[in-house]
Amino acid sequence: MPTLTSPTNTPTGQIPMPTPSAADPLANLRDIHLPADVSSLPAFGWWLVAAVILISFIGAGVLWWRRTQKRRYRAAATLLLQSTLASSTSDSEKLHQLNALLKRVAIYAYPQAGIAGLHGEQWLSFLRRSAPSITADESTARTLTEHLYRNDSVTPEAVVHFSQFIASWIAKHTDLPIENTTEQRGRHAHI
Repeated sequence: MPTLTSPTNTPTGQIPMPTPSAADPLANLRDIHLPADVSSLPAFGWWLVAAVILISFIGAGVLWWRRTQKRRYRAAATLLLQSTLASSTSDSEKLHQLNALLKRVAIYAYPQAGIAGLHGEQWLSFLRRSAPSITADESTARTLTEHLYRNDSVTPEAVVHFSQFIASWIAKHTDLPIENTTEQRGRHAHI
């Protein structure tokens, strides 16, 4: 059978005629398959990524909010410290007010530590344990162990030293609960 490429049957200068078997070469082709319509919604993986990012932002916001709420008492205590120092009471009275403020902050920060009954060396020891990054100088230690319980005249320098110690304790005491000693647990077991 003659084909299109065979030059034997065609006279020179004529175009070969297709044979019936090669009449429609496109007849065996299939139609173009169009892909499925693209959804206007992103793929499931992108929804998952968006959800993880959103949950992360919400979680970070909640943690930040809790942390700021948890530390608000420090700012309030600092304001009370400043107002106590600005009051026109005597130095001895200021010393007692400052100690009461320090105890209020400590009780708020450590509600289960049995702080209300501490005084003297025990009170000083608790303050040192709860804020190990600051040190109580001799003037502050003497104020906590002696001047608060005597009717001695208190110098303005002692009040300034004590107020500086209180300000640094308020800012730097740890957020971790302090373990009660066995003696304190036994003493407050009935509460």
